[in-house]
Amino acid sequence: MFSFLSDFTARLMRVGDVQRQSFLHFGTSVAVMVLGFLSTMAITHLTGSPSVPGGLFLFLSYLGIFSLISSGGLGGAAIAYMSPVKQREEYFSAYLALRILLLVVSLFVLVLFAPLLYDLSVTGLFPWLLGAVAVTSLSDIVGTWVYGTGRAGFLQISTLVNNLIRIIVQTLAVVAGFGVAGLAGGVVAGLVAGLIYLVPLCRFRPVLFNAKAAENLIRFSFWSLLASGGMVLYGNIDTILLGYFASTSEVGLYRIPLQLASFSLFSALALQTILYPKFVAWNNEGRRDLISAYLASALSYSLLLALPVCIGGSYLGGRLLYFLYGSPYEAAWPVLILLLITQVAYVFVYLWSMALGALGIPRAGAMAALIASVVNIPLNLILIPGFGITGAAAAILITVIVHACCAYKFLKPHIRLTPDFRALRSISLATGIMVVCVVCFVALIPPTTVEVVAAAVGVGGGIYLLTLIRLEHGIDSALRRMIQEMGIVLPEWL
Repeated sequence: MFSFLSDFTARLMRVGDVQRQSFLHFGTSVAVMVLGFLSTMAITHLTGSPSVPGGLFLFLSYLGIFSLISSGGLGGAAIAYMSPVKQREEYFSAYLALRILLLVVSLFVLVLFAPLLYDLSVTGLFPWLLGAVAVTSLSDIVGTWVYGTGRAGFLQISTLVNNLIRIIVQTLAVVAGFGVAGLAGGVVAGLVAGLIYLVPLCRFRPVLFNAKAAENLIRFSFWSLLASGGMVLYGNIDTILLGYFASTSEVGLYRIPLQLASFSLFSALALQTILYPKFVAWNNEGRRDLISAYLASALSYSLLLALPVCIGGSYLGGRLLYFLYGSPYEAAWPVLILLLITQVAYVFVYLWSMALGALGIPRAGAMAALIASVVNIPLNLILIPGFGITGAAAAILITVIVHACCAYKFLKPHIRLTPDFRALRSISLATGIMVVCVVCFVALIPPTTVEVVAAAVGVGGGIYLLTLIRLEHGIDSALRRMIQEMGIVLPEWL
C-alpha cells in the first residue's frame, strides 16, 4: 500500500503547487467525508445498539480534550517562526521540547484522573486512550515539520491513509466481536499508519535553542490555544456530560445525528480553507473591500448547501436516520432538527472566525470562542440532566448562535458585513419550492422504503438546483469558477 502511495506522491509532485494543494484538500475532504459516513453506517448496522458507537464517540471526545492539552496551541506558532530557513531548526527544536513536556504532563493528568473516567475503564478503553494521545502528539510534531517546510499536501494524504486504515481495522474488529474496544483500536491503528507515512518526510537535526525561542512560541500560541481550545471544549463537553449523566447509548443517539447534520458544512469548510490565504494577502495589501465582497459571497455559497439540507433534512430526518443507521436512531429525529439548525449557525462562525484570523486579530476570535465556551458548560449542566440528548442539542445550538454573534460584533468594526441579499433571497425561494415538491412527493408515495426516500432526496435536490440556476443566472459560471480554483478540471459537456 505504501509503495502505491509513494508512486502517487511522486506523480502529484509534478503538478503545480496551487493546483496540487487545492486538489488534495478538496479530494481528501470528499474522500474522508464519504468514508466516514459509510463506516458509521456499517458500524451501526453491524452492532445494532447505539451504545457501541456511543462508546467510540465518548472515547474521541476525551481524546480531543487531552490532545488539546498536549498540543498547547504551539503548532501554528512553530510554523510561523519556521518561515525564515536560518532559524527553522532552532525553533522546531524548541517546539519539540515543549511538545514532549506537554505530552508528559497530559499523560500524567490523564492517569491522575483515571478513577473519574469510569465509563472508559469499564469498557477497557483507558489504555487505548493513553496510546491515542501519545500517537496524536507524535503525528502533530511530525506534521508540523512537514507543513512548516512547505509540504502541506503530504498531510492531506496522511489524513486519507489514517482514515482508510481506521475504517478497515474497525470493520474487521466489529465483525470479530471486539465491540467498542475494537473501534478504539482502529482509531489508534489509523493514527499510527498516518504517522508511518509522514516519518520519512521529517528529515530534521535537533539543535540547541535559547530560552527566547521557547518564550516566543509560548507567547504566540496563547491566543491560538484559547481560540481552538474554546471550540474543542464546547464541541466535546456535551458528549462527556451525556456519558456522565445518561449512558453511552444516549451518546450514540446524539452523535450519529450530529455526524449526519455535519454534511451541510462541507462547502463552508472548503471555502474557509481556500479563502484564508487570499484574505491574508489582501489584508496585507490594504484591500479590505475585496475581503468584504468575497466574504459575503462565501456566506451565500455556504448557505447554498446548508439551508436546503437543514430544511429538507428536518422534514425527512426520521426516515433518513432509520434507513441509514437503523431503527434505534429514528427516535433522535427531534435532535437532528436542532443540530441541522446549529450547522447553519456554524457557517457564520467558521467564516467570520476565519476572517478575524486573516485580518490579524486572533485575540478577537479567541475571545468569541472563550465566551461561547463559558456559556456552553452551564447550559449543558442545566439541560442535559433534565432533557438528555435534546437538552445537549439545544445547548450547542444556543452556544453556536452566541459564538456567531460575538464573532460578528468583533469583526464589524474592521470590514463591511453586508450580505448578498439577492443571492440569499434566491436560495430561500429555491429551498421553499424544493420543500413543497418534496412534501407533495411524499404525500403521493409514502417513504416506506429506502428507494422512495432516496428518490425524494434526489427529486428535492434536482428541483432545488434547477430553480436556483433559473433564479440566479450567474450561479453556474460562479460555481464553475470556484470549482476550478480548487484545482478540479470539469469535462466540457458539464
